[in-house]
Amino acid sequence: AAASAALMSNIATVAQLAVVIGALSPTMLQRTAPALMASGVVVAVAAWLSVRRPSPLPVAARKLIPKRPFEPLSALRFVALLTAVMLAAAIAKTYLGDASLPWVLTASGLVDVHAAAASAAQSATREPAGMALAELGLVGAFIANSLVKCLMAAVKGNRRFAVRLIPGILAMAV
Repeated sequence: AAASAALMSNIATVAQLAVVIGALSPTMLQRTAPALMASGVVVAVAAWLSVRRPSPLPVAARKLIPKRPFEPLSALRFVALLTAVMLAAAIAKTYLGDASLPWVLTASGLVDVHAAAASAAQSATREPAGMALAELGLVGAFIANSLVKCLMAAVKGNRRFAVRLIPGILAMAV
């Protein structure tokens, strides 16, 4: 059930991406809507299949809430990752110019796919000729974010959770 719920949360992610993109660049939404809809359908089917498959492994009792509601080390890791992404983006922009957009958005997707989508949509609105680069960056951000989710499922979840979640996330991303 937990893997199915985690997969279902990705439907909300896809819907939110559509709202963000549509609010900032209706033209980009028109161009990306088929892929977003396909991703939403695929992950919904994966969630449904995750619930319907019999469980091959016993359910392990596990605490869902950490001992501390705020873990300073986790916050510092997130800040370090965000800092690294921002530094990489600045370096890429310096050396690659406008061609850095897909790389910067992909790196941004490691931390937040919604922010990357907003940046892609804004870029597509400002520079209509750069729509293809913005779309490529959006795809990269979506895939990067999906891979981070898979990594977190493998590292933080148990084997059963990861085995049920990762195929659905990967199917959604491609």
